[in-house]
Amino acid sequence: MLSTTLKLSAPLIGAQLALISLSFIDALTFTQFGVQGLVGGALAVTVFTLINIVCTGIVSVIGNEVSYFHGAQSDKGIRQSVHSGFIIAIGLGTLAALLILCAPALFYAFDLSPSAINYSKDYLYYASIGIIPSLIFTCLRFLVTGLSRPGPIIVIASLAVLIKIILNAGIVLIAHYLSSVDSATFGLAACGISSVIVYSFMAFALWRWCSQDATVSKYLDIPALDFEVIKNIKKTLSLGLPVGAMLGIESGLFTGVTFIIGLLSDEALAASYIAIQFIYFSTMLMTGLSQAVAVQVETAAGHYNLNQLLNARHLTHQALFIGFIFTTGLGIAFVLLWPSMANIFLSSNENATNNINDSVLTFLSISGCFLWADAVRNISTGALKGLKDTKSVLGIGFAGYWVIGFSSIWLLGFYIDLTPPHIWWGLGAAFIATAVLLTARFEFVIHNRLTTLRPTPHPTKTDASQRMIPNAFSSKLLTPYSLERTN
Repeated sequence: MLSTTLKLSAPLIGAQLALISLSFIDALTFTQFGVQGLVGGALAVTVFTLINIVCTGIVSVIGNEVSYFHGAQSDKGIRQSVHSGFIIAIGLGTLAALLILCAPALFYAFDLSPSAINYSKDYLYYASIGIIPSLIFTCLRFLVTGLSRPGPIIVIASLAVLIKIILNAGIVLIAHYLSSVDSATFGLAACGISSVIVYSFMAFALWRWCSQDATVSKYLDIPALDFEVIKNIKKTLSLGLPVGAMLGIESGLFTGVTFIIGLLSDEALAASYIAIQFIYFSTMLMTGLSQAVAVQVETAAGHYNLNQLLNARHLTHQALFIGFIFTTGLGIAFVLLWPSMANIFLSSNENATNNINDSVLTFLSISGCFLWADAVRNISTGALKGLKDTKSVLGIGFAGYWVIGFSSIWLLGFYIDLTPPHIWWGLGAAFIATAVLLTARFEFVIHNRLTTLRPTPHPTKTDASQRMIPNAFSSKLLTPYSLERTN
């Protein structure tokens, strides 16, 4: 079963790497427009990522629903789940675009750099258009994942990365030759447009593949908006909203940390943004493994089979161990490789470069102590999603990230000493607390499910005779009188 999961997770992990590379490429591009351009881009991408991740989390339960009905061999259930997903994706995308356009007003409330806020507007104005095709691609991605056919995802995502590299390289070249306009203003606006182009390509390419695949195309017909469809939308939202809220709680903590550090200095914010890109890289890797675990657990739950559920628990334990080892090594690699990668992110002609470089190295060193917790949190969340226990994920996320995590950030950052490293140590406490709580919840839920499925033992005939329980239908009853007669 582990080999099946790894086979399923390999293209998912590859796709996640490709998707996070889109943000990584934008981060590299922003560095070409000075510290203020980098800070403006950091603010814009932080907010865009927060809203996009929340919407993606809501839509992602389509994959769990599809895998559940796939295990139960219900084509009708799969079709209804997909229809609900498309309607939710379009509705959420419209609302999300409006929220993205209103985001700069929040920046002013935090008294951030006015020039950086103006640059962030240039990116968000155009990038907001790309949220709807991004969510349509997400819906299709989880459809093929739920059907255990994720092959085209990595191909399409890889092509999207190539297109993004070409577009952003052209943006940098053009910006350097334009002397009549502010290069940062042009560059961030153009990066927003390139993101729209890439998301649209991904949605169209995956839709095209799905419509030509005989196994998948039968689920893509457009239904009438009747009572049954509305009922399925409510059901999907009831499962998806806790997941989206959970991801929002996590990403919201990153957003809050970014704003708090931005109050200290632009250089600290730029360094934190660069370091967070490496954390997202690790998170996306584990998200691919988490999605595969969720599909396997969901399929086992759909069969209502004791042995399959036991295998699902064993698989989750293996995935947790793999994630722990892998992310620990990844954290060490980030620290060791950063000195050689610094020149890619930072321009040597900036006076603030040395401060940013040192801060990034400090943040990466701190993150190496809690990346394993992010992996455990991610995989446990996937397993709980597979068991349809999404509401507890939301409650635990709030307790771990905000009750424990933000309290730690406040204690270490504000009460002890308001420095960026102390704030990052508080971020680590949030990850570790959430990971421990989610793992404990998974063990509790899976134990209860297994207890329900295990048959209740009944006494055998031998046991009954040994206990000398009289049988009213027996012709021979053992009584004290009969024993005397026998003797």
